[in-house]
Amino acid sequence: MVLTLSASKFIINLLSKVRILNYSYFSDKDQKNVPTSAAIQIKLNWNLFPLPKTRKMTPLKISPIFFLLFMCLPVVINALVDNSTTTTTSSSFDQQLSSGYVFVYVKPSSLNTERNCTSPNNPCKSVEEAISYANSIRFSRVHVYLMDGEYKCGIVCYQPLQSLILESFDQSKRIQFECNGGSFFTYLNAMNGLKLSGLKLFDFTLNNGGNSLVAVPLIEIENSILLNSVIYEPSRQFGTISVSVVNSQLEFVEFYATVTANFANSTLKNIKHTQETPSLNPGTFFNNCTIEKYQFISSSLSDRDNMVELRFSLLRSRVKDSDFLICRTSEISQNTFTGSVTIRQSFLASSKFENNNVSDGEFQFYAYNINSLKIGFNEFHNLLANSPVLQIANTLQTMFLSNNFNNVKNGISVSQSNYIALFQTNFRNSSISIRIDSLMDVAQSSLLMNYCDFNYNGDLTIQHGVYIKANIIQINDCTFNGNKAVRGGAVYVEGLAISLRLLANNNSAQMGGAIYAKLLGTDALDLRASTNTHNTAQLGGAIFVENPKPLVLLDYLKCSYNRAVFSGGCIYISEPGPYIIVSSFLMEDNNEAGSYGDIIGEPLNNITFTVEVISATSVVSKFIQNQDVIYSQYPGQELTISIGNLQTYTGKGERVSVKKLQSQVDVVSLSEGTIYSKKLIPNQLNSVTYSLDIDKMQLRQVHGYITIQNIVQNITINIADCPKGKVLQNPLSTGFVCIDTDNSEQIIIPISVVLGILLMIFIILLLFLTFRGVRHVYMKLNLLKRKEIAEKNLEDVIIENSFNSLSQPLLVTSDKSFTSQSLIIPIEEISIEKKIGEGSNGVVYLGKWKGKQVAIKALKSDTTGDEVGEFEREAAILNSLSHPNIVKFYGISKTSNNKYMVVEYIGNGSLDRLIYNSRIGVSPLNLKGKLDILISIANGMKYLHTLNPPLIHRDLKPGNILISNDFVGKVSDFGLSTPTDSASTKNIGTVFYMASEMIESGSYTTKVDVYSFSIIMWEVFFEEHCYCNSRVFKIHRFGSNDATNSTNEYTILCRVLKGSRPKIPFSTNEEMNIWLSEFVLPTEKKLPLEILSEFTRKYLELMQVCWDKDPSVRPSFTEIMSELNKLKSILESKSN
Repeated sequence: MVLTLSASKFIINLLSKVRILNYSYFSDKDQKNVPTSAAIQIKLNWNLFPLPKTRKMTPLKISPIFFLLFMCLPVVINALVDNSTTTTTSSSFDQQLSSGYVFVYVKPSSLNTERNCTSPNNPCKSVEEAISYANSIRFSRVHVYLMDGEYKCGIVCYQPLQSLILESFDQSKRIQFECNGGSFFTYLNAMNGLKLSGLKLFDFTLNNGGNSLVAVPLIEIENSILLNSVIYEPSRQFGTISVSVVNSQLEFVEFYATVTANFANSTLKNIKHTQETPSLNPGTFFNNCTIEKYQFISSSLSDRDNMVELRFSLLRSRVKDSDFLICRTSEISQNTFTGSVTIRQSFLASSKFENNNVSDGEFQFYAYNINSLKIGFNEFHNLLANSPVLQIANTLQTMFLSNNFNNVKNGISVSQSNYIALFQTNFRNSSISIRIDSLMDVAQSSLLMNYCDFNYNGDLTIQHGVYIKANIIQINDCTFNGNKAVRGGAVYVEGLAISLRLLANNNSAQMGGAIYAKLLGTDALDLRASTNTHNTAQLGGAIFVENPKPLVLLDYLKCSYNRAVFSGGCIYISEPGPYIIVSSFLMEDNNEAGSYGDIIGEPLNNITFTVEVISATSVVSKFIQNQDVIYSQYPGQELTISIGNLQTYTGKGERVSVKKLQSQVDVVSLSEGTIYSKKLIPNQLNSVTYSLDIDKMQLRQVHGYITIQNIVQNITINIADCPKGKVLQNPLSTGFVCIDTDNSEQIIIPISVVLGILLMIFIILLLFLTFRGVRHVYMKLNLLKRKEIAEKNLEDVIIENSFNSLSQPLLVTSDKSFTSQSLIIPIEEISIEKKIGEGSNGVVYLGKWKGKQVAIKALKSDTTGDEVGEFEREAAILNSLSHPNIVKFYGISKTSNNKYMVVEYIGNGSLDRLIYNSRIGVSPLNLKGKLDILISIANGMKYLHTLNPPLIHRDLKPGNILISNDFVGKVSDFGLSTPTDSASTKNIGTVFYMASEMIESGSYTTKVDVYSFSIIMWEVFFEEHCYCNSRVFKIHRFGSNDATNSTNEYTILCRVLKGSRPKIPFSTNEEMNIWLSEFVLPTEKKLPLEILSEFTRKYLELMQVCWDKDPSVRPSFTEIMSELNKLKSILESKSN
């Protein structure tokens, strides 16, 4: 195969340097100068064979037969090659020839110098090199297999291609391209298309603009991941773009100006997609996709594009929080919609929305200017947006078939549509079910509703649960049960011709418990074969008819057990007759009206009544209608005006009794000089109780009127003298009334006795409180004196234990707000807000002191003497220290039962909490932030170790490092600290961070803190516990778990003494690079891998020398700070 390819390559290179001068068939008259056969004149480029420059290039004449034999030479050579070699390679070559593609392989780390890319064992270094090679052997259909390695964007392919395929060689892995906002291709001309398979593309563009020129009519994406990318064809110079996506994941991707887009079995999130309108076959198709936050816009069509059929289909997909703007034909079927989804359709010949499940969110479906719209077999559940779920306008034909709405706030809205049909569509527990407003002046609109169920929808605050307004309305075989509304508990209909055949039970409303019908034309209301039972309303327990016509058809109407609070137990007609009711079969069983008209009710007409004025004991006066109502009343007297013997006339001229009025009887507009108050008794509208005061004693007569329904009745009240035992007075300065006069003395004596007793009780209570107050002041002064003595003793202890012998002056900060004379903080100046932590011997609170937030550390009440000494030692040490990387000490406070230490409050908590939050992704830390924290810790420890005598912390760990809001580390918890000139023989500290010499000899130096710092460096870098990490894949990436990860403290101590240290996950540079690529590079995208490797190597070298078993080898914190700053300069120089 190698020989064949070499021979083929030689001949192809030879032919590439041959220029055909003339190719012709000569006629008979020209045969005198040329051979009788056809000839080909070929001029060779003799650069193939180096000759002297003086040699003249001579045209060479070759016969066609010889030329064909010359061209077949590679095939002959291939036939002569050994069969064993040919058998292996020819099948691949034959496959390429049959598919029309040449297969080439690319691996960035390849050492191939022959530019022969057709074998995975000898790949090219780059995509450009592979394409160039394919072009050199005259292939314009190129299939590039990408092998492992680091690939760069900005691919340049100047050779024109028919098709280009980029595919991962290993189908189990995706090849990654990270373009950092640049173009995937700088130049590409693939006339048939581009296919991407098994790739992972980040932050790239594929467009024409800027410095890139890409002409690709079709992009196929298969088994790939695209993140933060733009696919755009702005210039339209090379035609529009079509996209096909299969088995892929796309996030934060923008498609612009795509003609046809096919998505199948893919996940699409945060997508912006604009579809252009070209001349041929536009469309967008989704099949079995997971779609979230997808914004689709189909460009509107101009008049010249009306012949273009723009198609859209969304099938078997899961859609959430997305927006679709669709023009022309669409099909949306078998999908699941959740969250906030909006679908807008307009200017469509036909549209289908079928077999979808919509639930739990705000779903809105808009359809405008559509010839034929079908919405069927859908489920709508738990949709609580105020806007209608389905909003339709200007359609020729709209059909709803077998849809279910459950717990939907606003269901269907249809306006200005010619024909609307609802079949087997059901509503349950919804607020507004249907609103149809399609009454037309020019064309006729009609609504047909068959076999629909409405159960427990609406409430009495909604005007209409089902609102239908159209020219022709027909409702057949529908069931309404338990619905509520202000007008028409079951259904409100308004139209020119209305025909209702339905079953309505247990509905309620203010007007028309089941049906509210408003007639606009001359046709009669047709209520045939309808059943209305157990409905309630104020007017028309079952039916309310507005604008009735002379003829009302009630054929085979069953109306029973309905109730009207006022009138019309079965039906209420808004205007008095005469009218004709044609009823061949009307059942009127057990209907009831609270006032009148148990079967049929009408407005009150020519009512008659009597007026009775009643006092507390008897009837004062009685009057009939149109008689002057004149009666007497003394000021302050309470009277009741009652209306009785109410009667009205029906349209048939019959007089019927009225049990109660629909509105409250009221007394209004009494003449000046009176003040009156009324008592209205619920459910007693026929009467009103009132009383009056007068502002002048000379007033003798008052005029006014009462309102009875819509009738006004004048009244005249003669002011009577006060009865015996009462006198006219104005006790409250609001008006004169008659009050009792014979019991005033009986009232004064009891009041005087009660006041005397209350005065004696007050004097006794005052003497008792005075005694208690004097005693409390005495005890308070005594307690304060004892407190001052205790505070003075505690202050003396702290000052005595302070580092008064320090030869190096302390770093004094600007906010050091106390002196040695003010160590004691009065407990009254501290306010505790909440508990923020608890340890073995103390509780830490968040509080305020002098307007600033502070941390208050309180000893527990059951602490031992050693713990109290540790508390006082920590206060003494903090009082002696002042440094930006040491927690500030403000003072101490003491009560009779407890002691408190007031220190600086650090908002971000401890370092171990920060490491945990970074590990779980809540607040990720980059390398620069980690270095800043380590430098600040080292700076604080450098300060402690350079004191005279140096101070050993002895318990340095992440839990004792506090992190400020600007991510500066501050060392805290000095309860175990000690100067180096004191006895250092106790084995104290936290096991995981203790140096071996603390366990072995008990005698140690400041280098034990350096060892603790190295363990902190390990935990900060790897973001895991130094020893308890046996199940952490990141730590054991290249090897199985070992026993060093035991959580037993004794086991860990033994291993530390033997030289064991926390595990480093990698042992070679290659393993380190792989580990960094997997666990660090995703958060350090700006750092090249080689720089990150250099940084990691030097970081770990510093960490390992810090935990050396020999304390003398460990560096000082001055040296550690120098090395950390060098590491920081590496990051800063490379990131810039």
